[in-house]
Amino acid sequence: MNRQSTTGSYKFITASSSKKLALFVEKFKVRLFTTPKNHNQSYKFYSNLFKEIHRQTDQLSFYAVSDFINKSEDINVHLRKINEDLTLNTEKLVLGLVETIDDWKSKRTFLKTPIIGTLLRAFYFVFLRILPKYRWYRLLTFNCAPRLYSKAEILGRFIFNGFEIIHFESLTVGYHLFILKRISNPSKVTVSEGIILKMKRLGKNNVPFNIYKFRTMHPYSEFLHEYMIINHGFNDKGKINNDFRMAQWGITLRKFWLDEIPQLFNLLKGDLKLVGVRPVSQTYFNTLNPEIQEKRKLHKPGCIPPYVALEVGTTRDEVLKAESIYMEDKKRNPYFTDINYFLQAIFRIVFKGKRSS
Repeated sequence: MNRQSTTGSYKFITASSSKKLALFVEKFKVRLFTTPKNHNQSYKFYSNLFKEIHRQTDQLSFYAVSDFINKSEDINVHLRKINEDLTLNTEKLVLGLVETIDDWKSKRTFLKTPIIGTLLRAFYFVFLRILPKYRWYRLLTFNCAPRLYSKAEILGRFIFNGFEIIHFESLTVGYHLFILKRISNPSKVTVSEGIILKMKRLGKNNVPFNIYKFRTMHPYSEFLHEYMIINHGFNDKGKINNDFRMAQWGITLRKFWLDEIPQLFNLLKGDLKLVGVRPVSQTYFNTLNPEIQEKRKLHKPGCIPPYVALEVGTTRDEVLKAESIYMEDKKRNPYFTDINYFLQAIFRIVFKGKRSS
């Protein structure tokens, strides 16, 4: 289906009712901008507004979430219940509001205060981001402890629970408006929210395997990969444009390849070798031209990619070019190519300051 820009940072999926939907969103936003400034009053205002939507939007076929989605004790349980409610009415769109961690921070300017603000951010990070993930902490706090979610995690949970993201827009009142469409049953995959991340990648002959890394992205970001490629595309370095899935600490870990230390386990298992083409996802693999796809199938991926060893840049085209050169070298000299590339990579990392793309 075709896509067109909206006033937000995301995109609508055009449909027969797209004009009606766009008009409704604009009217809805006007109502939001009249919300009281007081947080408690605004919360009541939103709840009443959604109850009103429940009564008045039959012709638009909305399922209005009458509470902030992140106020749920368990977002996944809440979303699965909505998914189940819409099993026999998949044409209904799910409408609601969510407060992301950036929305929450925008209302608390004191967090920008030097020293004190830093200490408070660290405190909130532990007690509002990390500890609420653990069942023992939720039981200890009787499931009353608030929890903050990143935008990436919220969107990832939507997709994980069987919804397509039709619209997601930041509002000046400090919340995000979302519109979803049910497209499948919720995923039954076990999601790790811990420090070690497991991801599906393609090995030799396109045999899938699980690769391990230190987490550098927000939880549930792995479910956004296709969404990000479709909606954001790639930059000139072969990375996704405006990739908000990356956590702050992840930038440093990736720069020095520290996030890839757990891949030593894949190396010992035989999923990877020391030097080779990058282990990529099925989605990324599908973006490559057929000739490169056929060549890649013949090679086991490696921990150290060819672009690190060669005098090339880190754009998408340059990285793919380095892999093509490597595959040709490997074909001509199957025994010593990996040793040569490994030594060159170590030299460039140690003496020339080569860093991850």
